[in-house]
Amino acid sequence: MDQDNGTHVIEPIEHFLRSIADVDRLSLYQQAIDVIKKHQKFTMIEALNSILVAQINESGSELCDEIHQCFIGHIRDILLEYDLVIEGNDLAFLIKLAETMHVLDVYEEHEYFVNLIGSSELRPVQTLYNVLCVVQYFDEEDYHQHVKMCSMSLLDRLRDVHKKALIEIEDREIVAQHVDYTILRKVLQANTDLIVNRMFNDFKVSKVIPVNMLVELAREYFEDYNDSNPKNIARELIGVFLVSGKVSTDLIETIRENMILLINDDVILARVGVVLNSVYVEMTA
Repeated sequence: MDQDNGTHVIEPIEHFLRSIADVDRLSLYQQAIDVIKKHQKFTMIEALNSILVAQINESGSELCDEIHQCFIGHIRDILLEYDLVIEGNDLAFLIKLAETMHVLDVYEEHEYFVNLIGSSELRPVQTLYNVLCVVQYFDEEDYHQHVKMCSMSLLDRLRDVHKKALIEIEDREIVAQHVDYTILRKVLQANTDLIVNRMFNDFKVSKVIPVNMLVELAREYFEDYNDSNPKNIARELIGVFLVSGKVSTDLIETIRENMILLINDDVILARVGVVLNSVYVEMTA
């Protein structure tokens, strides 16, 4: 059912609810209908239509109770599609949770979500609570009374969605920077033994790419890297991070911020930090 048809089916239900529900319930049911519209679950309205057909034989209060339970069942089904195990029949809570889940993919705290999910050592259900509260506050006790389980796959998907959004943003920024490839070409030609050359030869990279994606690609090459000479490590890092499109002080700052993701030894990192600038000057002279 397309969205127009779904809306056409919903309108008489909204009209009928105004005739049998008090102000508070009507507001709650309108929120429930809005959630159904946002998730485009218009087939759920068929059950409500069936209830309307039976209205001749039931009182207004009976119909209202039946509709209330119908909304609860439908929104629980929506939440189940997010791989959430829910207990309880608090319609207001279910609506709030479904509304918040709906906006998680497009909420613009991309880097915060990626870091929050990626670094969490908590149970998935608690990590989801922390994520949800970035968008909308939930009472923690109330949340745990209703949300009993959250799949790790949901969190992985959320992290991937926001990681992709970050990469797209950085891609747009790179295009806007009008990257100068001169230094990158010069370093590649003069230093054929660098990891960055292997990355190009292995077709891991073929153009300028965002820093976070670059780090992910480079990590496997640094896993077996055994050279402890600070200058050699600096050469490798400069070569790799030139693929981000950054040069000069921007490049050095980027390396300082990210080299801990590739090199695990704090002592070596400190020594590399000392020689970065001088090695960059040597490589680009």
